[in-house]
Amino acid sequence: MIDIITALWGALLLIIMWFLRYYMKQRFFNSILDNIPGPPSSSFWTGNLQQFFGRHGYGFHEELAQNYGSVVKIHGSFGRRLLYVFDPKALHTMTVKDQATFEEGSDFIKCDISVSYSHASIFTWRSSANLLVFGPGLLSTLGEQHRRQKKMLNPVFSINHMRRLLPIFYETVHQLRIAMMSEAATGDGEMDILDWMGRMSLELIGRGGLGTSFDSLIVGTKSDYGEVMKSTFAALQDVFILRPLLPYVSRLGPAWFRRRMVEIIPYQPVRKLKSLVDKMADRSTKIYQEKRAALRDGDGGTSTQSGEATDIMTILMKMNMVADDEDRLSDDEVHAQVSTMTLAATDTTSNASSRVLHLLAEHPQVQEMLRREIVDACDGDELSYDQLNRLPYLDAVLRETLRLYPPATLLSREATEDTVLPLSEPILGVDGQLIHEVPICKGTELFVGVLGSNTCKTIWGEDALEWKPERWLSPLPNTVIKSPIPGVYSKLMTFLSGKRSCIGFKFAELEIKVILSMLLPTFTFELTDKPITWNVATVYYPTASPEDTQPQLPLKESANHFFANMHAIQQQYWAVRDYLSPVLKESKFKEHGRITPEEFVAAGDFLAYKFPVWSWEKGDASKARDYLPTDKQYLVTRGVPCLRRATALAYTDADEDAERLLSIGDLSSTGNEADEWVETHAGRASDIDSGANPGVIDDIPDVDDHTGEGALASAMGNVSLSGANGDGVGEIPDMDEIPDMEEEDLEADDDEATAAPRVTPTSRIIDSSEVEVAKGNLLQVRTYDVMISYDKYYQTPRIWLIGYDEASINLAFNRTPLTPPQIFQDVSADHAFKTVTIEAFPHSTSLQAASVHPCKHASVMKKVIERMNAGVIEEQQAQRKAFASGPASPKDKQKKWLFRRASGNGKEDKTPTTPGEEEMEGMRVDFYLVVFLKFIASIVPTIEVDSTTAF
Repeated sequence: MIDIITALWGALLLIIMWFLRYYMKQRFFNSILDNIPGPPSSSFWTGNLQQFFGRHGYGFHEELAQNYGSVVKIHGSFGRRLLYVFDPKALHTMTVKDQATFEEGSDFIKCDISVSYSHASIFTWRSSANLLVFGPGLLSTLGEQHRRQKKMLNPVFSINHMRRLLPIFYETVHQLRIAMMSEAATGDGEMDILDWMGRMSLELIGRGGLGTSFDSLIVGTKSDYGEVMKSTFAALQDVFILRPLLPYVSRLGPAWFRRRMVEIIPYQPVRKLKSLVDKMADRSTKIYQEKRAALRDGDGGTSTQSGEATDIMTILMKMNMVADDEDRLSDDEVHAQVSTMTLAATDTTSNASSRVLHLLAEHPQVQEMLRREIVDACDGDELSYDQLNRLPYLDAVLRETLRLYPPATLLSREATEDTVLPLSEPILGVDGQLIHEVPICKGTELFVGVLGSNTCKTIWGEDALEWKPERWLSPLPNTVIKSPIPGVYSKLMTFLSGKRSCIGFKFAELEIKVILSMLLPTFTFELTDKPITWNVATVYYPTASPEDTQPQLPLKESANHFFANMHAIQQQYWAVRDYLSPVLKESKFKEHGRITPEEFVAAGDFLAYKFPVWSWEKGDASKARDYLPTDKQYLVTRGVPCLRRATALAYTDADEDAERLLSIGDLSSTGNEADEWVETHAGRASDIDSGANPGVIDDIPDVDDHTGEGALASAMGNVSLSGANGDGVGEIPDMDEIPDMEEEDLEADDDEATAAPRVTPTSRIIDSSEVEVAKGNLLQVRTYDVMISYDKYYQTPRIWLIGYDEASINLAFNRTPLTPPQIFQDVSADHAFKTVTIEAFPHSTSLQAASVHPCKHASVMKKVIERMNAGVIEEQQAQRKAFASGPASPKDKQKKWLFRRASGNGKEDKTPTTPGEEEMEGMRVDFYLVVFLKFIASIVPTIEVDSTTAF
């Protein structure tokens, strides 16, 4: 008993001695730091920390940056002295020269936290608050471990790789633009920009970083994982005041004990943070395991047309597999990069994008100048990586925003040993003496003065606190050029510097530039009457008022009038061009894929006869085309169902329906590349046979192109026009079930008066009770009226779409039309606003409809016809031999069309052939529209435009 008491007294004495030694040392260094100017302490218990970390603390940060000099003393808990540093030489010493001496603090890096990254095991790491959230990733490691990770990750964040990711950026922002237009059309003109930017950033890092999809970017839907990401930084801010306790808590027993203690702690912010981290860890584990399985099976992630993986995670894992032993990362380290990339790239970039749009709404003249620069450069097309970086005003707006409003400013370092911090310019001490260097005690915490460095008036000038993009359009002041600011980006500390600088700043820069280049030509952003307030946090976030706690950025959004005027001018140009174009007189459908008006009428007659859901219309008399019969100006079918949104066909690792650029032409004599067309959702398998179930898409099969010609044409060349599935790649289209409309010797059971009722085609007005509601999809069904007109300029058919909302499904009249943004929800992102646009319907004086632009129709149809024609001729020859050897069977009689020759007017040429004559007609022109509809079905995959699939 005495031994136990003696041991306890001895332990207590050691603790007291250690505390006295620590106190005296701190007192000595505090006496030195007390000579550094700074604000007075507001409390012994919290010092200035409430002012510094409070969400309304931006004014305090600005005070530190402007009122006390380049090194400022602030007070921590229990009288502890801290420093706020933005002297350029001191920053260079902290982040570059002596970076190992100034690491993230012990509460940031050096404590054991147990995090469950799978249900099977619990990992325990030498870690910190960062490690608690991310695992042993790039933001949570030090020294050699951090060096190895950054060396492995540098190539996938290089400029060259950003070029490869650019198509993914554009594709995602296209979807964002469609969704924002849809919300703008159905809402009150006010929109939460922060929510859309957050969803878009998460989806971008998902697709470009991890090769997976987190968010479908559809109005009214939410991503559970996105909500976790959005809440994590706010949850970290709620427990920020507890961070000094982490090094001591980490010594309380084994990992499982500490984890259990966290679970039973009655403090709600801690329990909320643990729940968020567990959810994030579970999703990260799933993504990582899927990646490993895909690589093991020889598959990759998001890939280019050549099949080469582009997503960062897949490339990292492949590089790690072949790395040298000394550079190879452990599975835990690779695994941790999933959460690191996702969380680090979501709120930071999305909030920076939101800040830019907010500033543009506050400065409409700047917004208009930037819009004109983008419009003049893009000319209606997407900008390349080099073009984006050659837009001076776009670059100036982004740099100025990141200078004055850096997204993250709560960044600190801790001295790992006693040292001295040199200064580029002396500061005036409280005692009136100049201080040329600052002694730093081991354990002293120093905040990196990002805002102070970016807004220092002695460096940037007296207007340093003004948002002036034009400052970047002329040479920067000599004070900026000559200042040894170590920032990795444009003399700014926004992305830090040295070995711990932000590795993804090029990713963030590209993302924001693509967003602005896509949204500004389409929308004009304006302020609402709500007083937007930006709040201090790990990442700054906006609210609708100082009292509001919900992160949001409401802005008014309207369609761009400039583009509306340009669209009107373009419409007039197209009308004049169409009027002056000559009418095609000679048949070119086999040679060039183009057809004459007479052939269009013949093909339309066949389509309307065999598929009665189609019918001829005459349109407005004032818009009638004299080269077409008055009563056959265009074809129409009504009530075509659309059971789901094309934008809902989200990309996932398991999904093989990646959109592809397909070659549809040969190389020209000039060496230019062949024409290309985007085939969407080519590999998506139907769950139910579409012939029996009109609610499921009957996709065109993907067929390998062995001849070097168009893959889309190849695929369509092997499609059965009767709806039957082929057994092989080279199968000839089966047209047995489509009897000749002009055949004179139809069997009695083929006569319409006596025949059994026809199969009801898929395109019809359907009852909502017939539609099975899919999980997460529509509650009711949209319908479309589909028209086919003849385009005299392109000499091909042209498809037009008019949509009606779900509530109109059972109404014959007073149906509610879909808005353009709603229609674009049913068009793949690669075609919306590009090959599919809203234009004036040529046979109406007032009707506007979505149209698939016919510029590529002839090229595609030419390849399709070439493929089908060869197969049909081969079958015709085989059937002729069969007929010559004996009497025809009843089924063979239905193939009589195989032997007929065209006379030029669509009628059968009954002139007998000479003995041995082998001339065959091949595919007839009146089948043109049947094939054409199958082609169109690949462009609007969720609209059942192809009514021929049920036959």
